[in-house]
Parts: sequence; structure tokens; C-alpha cells
Amino acid sequence: MLSREEEKALCFYEGDVEQTGDPFFSDAKAYVTWNALLFDGMETEYARIREGRRLNPAFLCDPERVIALSLDLIRSFSHMPKRQEEMITYRVERLIDYRAFCAAGRMTSFISTSCSGFLNSYRDKEDLVLMIVHISPEIPCGDLGYMLEEYRKAEETEILLAPYLIINSVEKEISDSLKTITDRNGNPPAVVCDIYPEYSPLKKEAHPEWLTSEYISASVSVYEALNAGRQPEENSIRMYLKFKQALQAELLERMGQL
Repeated sequence: MLSREEEKALCFYEGDVEQTGDPFFSDAKAYVTWNALLFDGMETEYARIREGRRLNPAFLCDPERVIALSLDLIRSFSHMPKRQEEMITYRVERLIDYRAFCAAGRMTSFISTSCSGFLNSYRDKEDLVLMIVHISPEIPCGDLGYMLEEYRKAEETEILLAPYLIINSVEKEISDSLKTITDRNGNPPAVVCDIYPEYSPLKKEAHPEWLTSEYISASVSVYEALNAGRQPEENSIRMYLKFKQALQAELLERMGQL
């Protein structure tokens, strides 16, 4: 049975929120910022802003909350029944994030996939990558429909994968039927691939001093500039990238203790 914290984390990630005035927990698109923080570099932030998405500064002001919620999400996967066979799911990814995954050798963010094929609701991205994900029994993942009594997006049949899984990608020819799936600009998929994730622990060099108020303030200024359509100051970007690295290192350290 899910703990209260695990259920809250799952509902929050799914977008099942109450508008209480809390800028953190009232964010129905929390996964946009949540996952951006798990990427290296700035490319995914720029891509999300181009797509009309918003980055939530409240996530920067409470890194401990982000880490705790991430761990609660991952813990929730332990309630899944044991499987003996591979499960195949589907994801509509943006090309810039797919390339970041391949460069890192890992899918650094949480990965939302569907048992119902390539969902139309996620074709608002730029330059699509259609991922056919082969989930072996040892991969930590959660079936939201199974774990949540009230699942508001039942049509998505979502299977959520833990972050930092090793990515093994086999790109394939794009069939005529898949070419009819287009991105927000009307372009056909850039890549179609089979993904075979693997689980292996990862560590990053820790710098807790990069999670202090000075770095948080600079990071908030980055989000405020991006949300307003402005280019952030270079020094603020450098501090934001260090902030992300420190947050990721702390999360990975505590993931290893689960």
C-alpha cells in the first residue's frame, strides 16, 4: 500500500493538484520544471520555453522538497507486482532531449510512457522522437493506473520510469504510418527508435554549497528571464547550472540509499 507521501508525489507528478495558492504544489505542469532540473546544460529549458511552457521558480527555492518528492516517486515503484516478462510502452520525446540522453548515456529525467501508443497530447513538442520502450522486469517503474485509486488520466495508461536509467537506443526506419505523426510545426518524426533501458547506480561530485541562497537567487533570475522571453545573464546561467549539478548529486546519493 502506498504511503501518504508516495501517493501525494504520484498525484502531483500526474498533475492532480489543488489550487491552494502554494506556487509549488498548485503547479499542474510540475513535471516540466521537475524534469528540466535533472538535465545537464540549458538546452531543455530553452526548448520548453519555445514550446510555450513555463518554468516554475518555486522549485528552485526548495531543492530539498524536489529531492524528497523524487525519492517518494521512486519508492512508490516498489509497490508494483513482480513481472516475469518484458513490457512495451511508447513515448513521444523531443529531439533535443533525446540527443541529451544519448550524449549522457542515461535518460536523466523521469520518463513518462504509455501503453496506448504515441499519445496525441504530447505532440506539442518540437522535432519528435518516437520511442518504443522495452521495459524488462528489473527496471524500476510505476503503473499509475494500478497504484492510484483515482487516476485522472486513465486514457494515458501511464508507466513512469525512474530517472538516470542507462539508454540503449536502436534507431530504425520511419514507416509511412508513423510519418503521419507530426510535431507542433507540422513536421514528421525526426527519429523512431527502440529503447532498452538498463538500471545501474550513478554518482556525481557533490557540491552542497551550490544549493545556498546565492545560487538559488541567481537561478530564480534565470527562470524569470526565460519566462519573460529574455536571455538570462551569463553569470546567472553559470550559477544555475551549478545549482542543478548539486541538486542532481544529492538526489543520486540518496537514490543509492533506497
